[in-house]
Amino acid sequence: MKARQIWWVFLLLLVSCIPTVNKPHPSLLHADSLICAGRSDSALSLLESVESSLFTTELSRAWYALLLTQAKDKNYVPHTDDSLIRIAVDYFDTTDDMLQRAKAHYYWGRVFQDKEEVENTVREFLTVSALLEKTDNYELSILLKNNLGLLFWEHSLSKEADSLYRQSVELAEAHHDTLRLAIALVHRADICMEKGKEYYADADTIMNRALKLVDGIDDEHVKSIVFSSLSYLCDYQERLQDVIFYAHQGLRYTSDSSAKKGYYLVLGSAYSRLTNYDSATIYLKRSLDTDSYYTRASACMRLSEVAAALGDKDNALKYETLYGVYKDSMKMVERPTVVVSSLKNVLHGQSVSRYESSLVQYRYYLLLIGGLLLVFVCFYLYKRKRRHAEIVKLQAKHQNLYISIESLQKELFEKKSK
Repeated sequence: MKARQIWWVFLLLLVSCIPTVNKPHPSLLHADSLICAGRSDSALSLLESVESSLFTTELSRAWYALLLTQAKDKNYVPHTDDSLIRIAVDYFDTTDDMLQRAKAHYYWGRVFQDKEEVENTVREFLTVSALLEKTDNYELSILLKNNLGLLFWEHSLSKEADSLYRQSVELAEAHHDTLRLAIALVHRADICMEKGKEYYADADTIMNRALKLVDGIDDEHVKSIVFSSLSYLCDYQERLQDVIFYAHQGLRYTSDSSAKKGYYLVLGSAYSRLTNYDSATIYLKRSLDTDSYYTRASACMRLSEVAAALGDKDNALKYETLYGVYKDSMKMVERPTVVVSSLKNVLHGQSVSRYESSLVQYRYYLLLIGGLLLVFVCFYLYKRKRRHAEIVKLQAKHQNLYISIESLQKELFEKKSK
């Protein structure tokens, strides 16, 4: 008995000495749990504090690359390089883990999206779409729809973008996801605003719903997005006091410099139309310190109007000239037509693919129905033939019986006659 126990102890020691080739590092498990719990800022701090040299297995290195890219994305850190996420893509593409493969390709797409590499972004997002058909993951599905919708909207494919945002709204409602529901609603309202005055009422209805939703959440970034769109909508509707109120609300929740410049522009525009030229000049000049030619051009147009209203002809001419320069610069950096065409081709290809897939299914169903009908007809003909044969046989029996009866009757008649 003691010998058996010694052997068991020896076996356990031997097994414990075998290295775990693909066991994740504990810090990665912790980081993943933090992201799942909505604490992506803590996950990012944890991952950035860990030495990457600690990850010695292929799985750990790939998971570290994926989690770090994911944490940065959720903390709105712009992606500038894809060398890290490619580690995750290369590894998970060799596995059967469809969800991790889909995540790796999604965040590779996000890197391309931040780098404005449209064709690569579309390629990765379509790869994710195909992988998601093999696995059910709500969060990744809605992230994909929102980002693909944004991509289409930025390239003047508003109808396609709105279709994706509608799907996002339905998904978020089904999963009671207030945060992502608010984001999808804002995007839908932005598309309505873009369509023109007749759609402002629809945008107003959607934004009021989004505003109610953000009252119950703590995400400052989402609140900033909602207040930004609200301030622009009020600006289009000439509700100037509401513009000022919502813009100041939004400034409380944003730390992004480009977002602040947008708020300064809409505030300066509102103050200029309220003839509060001092405040208008202050905010409009603040908005000029940006890389956005659209913001610069709009600010210069308003500054020229303010200067003209104040009788300052020199500054009015100066800002009018700058407006023309920035407007020309806007045209130079507009999205090339070839990119928009490529996106349309992608959408057309998807439609054709879906049509061909449906056509194959219809053909299959038709063949199946045709086959069933053929079997039914053959069975019916077989039964009919068999029944006919039985009737013929029965008729022959009846005929024979009738002949036998006649023969008997004849014999009886003959006997009676004697």
